[in-house]
Amino acid sequence: MKEIELRETEQNELKRAIETITGAASDLLFTGVIMDALTKKIEKAVQTLREGGDTVPASTIIKILTD
Repeated sequence: MKEIELRETEQNELKRAIETITGAASDLLFTGVIMDALTKKIEKAVQTLREGGDTVPASTIIKILTD
């Protein structure tokens, strides 16, 4: 790999760009984890509804979604 010399201002800009990209990637990962957890909770709620039909109280579904 070829080495490139950067001026201090270029180094600072590159560092900021890397920090921005890293932060965005971290946010996306965190969002993905949250979405995955919510999807699982919704799937569980839907399954509970299917099993219990109309007899499943809303409080049960709310509990599943908020646990």
